[in-house]
Amino acid sequence: NGVSFFHQQITEYFAAFHFSTLYNNNPIILEDIILYKKWDFVLGLASTFFEKEKEEEYFSKLLERDILFAIECTSYMISDNKHIAIKKILEKILKDIDQFEFEFIIRIKQALNHINFNIEHEELLRKLKGYKNIIGGAAVIGLVKAFDGNKHIKDEIMNELFQEDIGDYNYIASLGRSLSGYITIDEFQNLIEKVGELETSENEESILSCIGAMADSLELDDVISVFKTLNSLNNMQRSILAETLMERNEEMCLELCFQL
Repeated sequence: NGVSFFHQQITEYFAAFHFSTLYNNNPIILEDIILYKKWDFVLGLASTFFEKEKEEEYFSKLLERDILFAIECTSYMISDNKHIAIKKILEKILKDIDQFEFEFIIRIKQALNHINFNIEHEELLRKLKGYKNIIGGAAVIGLVKAFDGNKHIKDEIMNELFQEDIGDYNYIASLGRSLSGYITIDEFQNLIEKVGELETSENEESILSCIGAMADSLELDDVISVFKTLNSLNNMQRSILAETLMERNEEMCLELCFQL
């Protein structure tokens, strides 16, 4: 009797297992199948059936074919090779970053946001961070996740906001997104007080967006209390408060800003 499966992924699971057997006997088979996008899930899942050394060799071939696909494949990997595969991805990006077109950079950034980095990837992430662009911003987010938002990494990022060569708009915005969910209300207050020492900044719009992203993860009442504890607000502080309130569609926005 024939056997059929209701869900396609069950079929793909067995196809991946069968492909891994074929590849072990004849690695050249990958060169033909790798050209067809419809095999992406099967090829990615197949990596879980290889021995450690074979899996590393297999992944390197996938990476040479398509870096975005290789990033996706790491989500299927469960062996010790996963962190090695992620290192290979970061090394590949560092090697080719100057050749990437803008749209491709956006896609890489989105893909990197789904990788679970750890502290073993710190050195490579910091090298990417040094570009201070869109991919550099993704590296910042990866660093914060790798260190689980510890105080050292948070202080480093918040201090970077007040440096002269801070990077482009996308990078600065990523600094804020990286700390959303990690920053405490006390750290936020210290940050706002430091903004009060600034008269102006050529990156003012970017900094406003960055700090606004941090505020989004905090309770609104706590954010408002921070501003109420200050004797007076400069223009940047007022703008941060106004943007935070408007983002949450608060009717009291203008009234409160005038009060402060």
